[in-house]
Amino acid sequence: MSARSGGYPRLSARVQLSSSLCAGVSIFAAGSLSHRFIEGEGFMVLMASMGASAVILYCVPDSPMAKPWPLIGGHLFSGLTGICCALWLPVPWQAGAAVAISILVMHVTHTLHPPGGATALTAVLGGEHVHQLGFMFLLTPLAVNVGLMFLMHAVYVLSRKPFSVRHPVELKPVQDDNSFVQPGDLHAALQELDEYVDIDEAELARIYRLAAEHAAQRAAAAKSDSRVKSHD
Repeated sequence: MSARSGGYPRLSARVQLSSSLCAGVSIFAAGSLSHRFIEGEGFMVLMASMGASAVILYCVPDSPMAKPWPLIGGHLFSGLTGICCALWLPVPWQAGAAVAISILVMHVTHTLHPPGGATALTAVLGGEHVHQLGFMFLLTPLAVNVGLMFLMHAVYVLSRKPFSVRHPVELKPVQDDNSFVQPGDLHAALQELDEYVDIDEAELARIYRLAAEHAAQRAAAAKSDSRVKSHD
């Protein structure tokens, strides 16, 4: 993998195009709805938050951050936090407190979704139109936007895998040896890192199995080549 790729795998042109188009359509729909409820700075800040969600939902759709609970809870809990900070804290403290508390709430509720930080700021920095909405901001336009993003993401995921239902991958050691990775080892490794890793254990197990299969194929090919050379 080249240094220019930054360590990211190169996706197919089909995936690149479909994720870009779906993100654009979802933002167009969310923007059309949001414009009916808020204007000015509030509209721009909120759409920035939805744009960040679109990147996660369509570029890394299997990420834990793209799951329904983090998407919905991350935005709504953060929006509620921002509203409370805007109502009850002095101006110099509102923005910092909104982001800090929203992150803590997302950690506690297992709803970590980075655009939630921008949603918290929307309630604080969104201007008079947002402030006039008060707690109604949670329903319109925030909940409406989040619901729309959720539905469009679900359609996108189903369109990518229309005939398969994803089941957790059972991790089995490559060889019957205690030195090889066991099912509990992945969980222990993730816990030992003590930081949020944007991949769940099931997906990590799937990557491990695929890597093991590629390694076995490579070893078999190398063994076959060595036999051919020895006969020559």
